[in-house]
Amino acid sequence: MNPDRKIAYESLFYFVDDPYHPGQAIPRDSFIHSIAPEHDPANIEVTLFGVASDFCNRFAMEGWLARGAKVTIIEDLTKGIHKETASVLRECSYQRYIPDRLTAITSQELLRELDIL
Repeated sequence: MNPDRKIAYESLFYFVDDPYHPGQAIPRDSFIHSIAPEHDPANIEVTLFGVASDFCNRFAMEGWLARGAKVTIIEDLTKGIHKETASVLRECSYQRYIPDRLTAITSQELLRELDIL
């Protein structure tokens, strides 16, 4: 397997705090437990943004939701390949999470919520 592809694949299962030392990776679920109060993933709130709302963000969102986390997607800082965030979230499988555990907001809304604007 191509070494770069191997690192990319393994990064799905590990949290790398320092990309210059990827060998010091923490197993993903151990990292999640380390940041969750009393090891309760339901106390985790995750904000997603970036490329591939219909791939990368979708799979990250599904993983966090499966662990009980609350997920917010910054929709104007996310770009889809085939579908934008709003289209992804309209899919039946995500409707049960909206609005309690899954929301999409704009960067302006987030900044106002954080009292930065």
